[in-house]
Amino acid sequence: MAKRKKAAGRRRARAADRFGDFAIDDAVEAQAMLGDLADTPAESEARYREGIAIAERDRGADWFERQAGRLGRMPEARAYLQCRRGLVQCLVATGRHEEALAECERLARLDTDDTISARFMHLDILITLRRFAAARALCSRYAHEPYSGWPYFRALIAFADGGDSAEARRLLSEAIEANPHVPRLLLAGEQIEGEFSIVTVGEEDEAAVYAGNARATWLDVPGAMSWLRGCVDAAHAPPDRPRRPPSGARLDALAALPQDGAEEWQIDLSRGPGREWSLHVVSGDDGRMIKVEVSTTKPRGEEMWNVLDQAMRFPHDGEPRRPAVVAMRPGVFPASWGKRFLRLGIRQEVRDVLPELDRAMADVDDRIALAERARAEEADAGFDPAAVAAALAGLPQVPGEIWEADVSPAPAWVTGEGEPYRPWLTLVVSRTQNQVIVPDMSMARPDDGHLLRVVLRAVREAGIRPERLDVADAGVAARLGGPLGRAAIGVAASADGLAMIETVAESLAVAIAGPDTLRPLARVPGMTDDVQRALYAAAADFYRARPWRKLPSDTPLDIRGPGDRLVHAVVMGQSGIQQGLAVYEDRTTLAAAMRGDEKAAARSTSLAVMYGEAFEIAARDHDAIQQRGFEVAGPEAWPLVIRMEPGFAARPPLVWEAELITACLRDVVKRVAAGGDRP
Repeated sequence: MAKRKKAAGRRRARAADRFGDFAIDDAVEAQAMLGDLADTPAESEARYREGIAIAERDRGADWFERQAGRLGRMPEARAYLQCRRGLVQCLVATGRHEEALAECERLARLDTDDTISARFMHLDILITLRRFAAARALCSRYAHEPYSGWPYFRALIAFADGGDSAEARRLLSEAIEANPHVPRLLLAGEQIEGEFSIVTVGEEDEAAVYAGNARATWLDVPGAMSWLRGCVDAAHAPPDRPRRPPSGARLDALAALPQDGAEEWQIDLSRGPGREWSLHVVSGDDGRMIKVEVSTTKPRGEEMWNVLDQAMRFPHDGEPRRPAVVAMRPGVFPASWGKRFLRLGIRQEVRDVLPELDRAMADVDDRIALAERARAEEADAGFDPAAVAAALAGLPQVPGEIWEADVSPAPAWVTGEGEPYRPWLTLVVSRTQNQVIVPDMSMARPDDGHLLRVVLRAVREAGIRPERLDVADAGVAARLGGPLGRAAIGVAASADGLAMIETVAESLAVAIAGPDTLRPLARVPGMTDDVQRALYAAAADFYRARPWRKLPSDTPLDIRGPGDRLVHAVVMGQSGIQQGLAVYEDRTTLAAAMRGDEKAAARSTSLAVMYGEAFEIAARDHDAIQQRGFEVAGPEAWPLVIRMEPGFAARPPLVWEAELITACLRDVVKRVAAGGDRP
């Protein structure tokens, strides 16, 4: 009997060794699920460790070592591996990357097939710890996989290790060829919606999965995102998403616009001598311009329809309306538009000749030619005082007429296709008449003679000479004073600034960037250089400390600010969407924000510092940082500091709020240095 019991025990042991004890598996799986559902990394870690302990206690720790390499093929080990994978995530979330790396190496040994996809966490940790040789080796191990993420990781590692090198660019070019959609999604920084159980290699769904999982890693390599943006030129630009036809509701909204039964519009697409494409919508009655759109690439059908849609909703001339007739040349626009015109009650006519449109285009060409001739004459005049005096001879001078003139980068970023930029804006305005005389915009930085040439053009167009011209500084006044002095125009550096040019520039900023453009921090009443310098220095130290790699995302930090003011802060950046710090005045508001309660968030207030590229902050703040030498930690570390008001309205912080968030940034840096995350 004893021998039979011993033999049965050996058989059960062999069976357990081969198939596992399913009751034990259930307990381990329960701990894995509870770890996934826990509210904090600490609670999750406790559950995962308990699951690991149950499995190792009941099977014996040496059982897993005996099965090393093939655990991923054993169903009874699945929950155990999930617990170990969850443990790695908790260690990363709490900044214990060395421990997390050791766990990843254990998982790689236990499950050589990597059935739980731990290799991506492993690679992220290696890049975070700057173990580039090991990261390259890991990429090489999986080079056979038909996944476009690996080429992007190889390019990122090359940049992180050697900067903007020929090798890094070569690898990035290979990555873009493998999947051209990835850069756009990585740079957009948007949450990826939906689940992707199956993806198509080289397509947008694969790119969405990679961008969602890898953006935090890219953000953690200083300069990588701006490098990516700069490298993705027109030759590598991914194809635009197919433009969707307008919805029935949008067409119904257009159909509800008023209509004059006799009004005709003429529309055409043409290519100019500079190879640019122009889409013009003009009145068929008198050639007045209703809408014009210029682009460097030929617009597609839905892009052209969008221009016509905007012409009806927001015409340059008159109120929103529908025309009765739209005339166009044959073969230019899609045949599918016919059904839309029918639904809108618009008659479509196809004609070989569009006289009013042709006359309007000829007038545009004449104006361009006239402007080019004027520029050529101004260039010939140069800075020669006698030539300037001769050019202005015979024009009357108006006593008391004061003008302002300035050339500077536009007060807003132009974003959209290609790398964001700020065009150069030259303005000549009459302070006396309160009007703009000449606006001029150029992509390249103008030369020293440009401002004089524009002033000469303004004098010719106005038909008078001002008594005085105010400019921004003494250096400009000295350069213009000699030539304009021969024409009896005084030039002075304005001690009080160029108020009217500033007003016009701000209006242009709204026109370029939209009405919701955030006002600059530098223009907040009472904001001093000292307050800004302290804030930017604290923000730079915070960025370099990388607290999003060391503190959990759901850990509220109680901070005592100036005047012993108690606030509650949360570090952002663990998800890879937005790096920074959010500060709330009470725990209730913070709790609502952390659980995603949008209604509560819409009623609350908060302060935040968010990091991004230069074009993501106000253009005037960008100028102030560069001109006054304020500190910025890197190309993606330009700090946008905002105060969120009820209704999600954003504004720059007041002086005391800037001092408060400065104190909060410094407090978090001290905690990270001390290795703690709680008061």
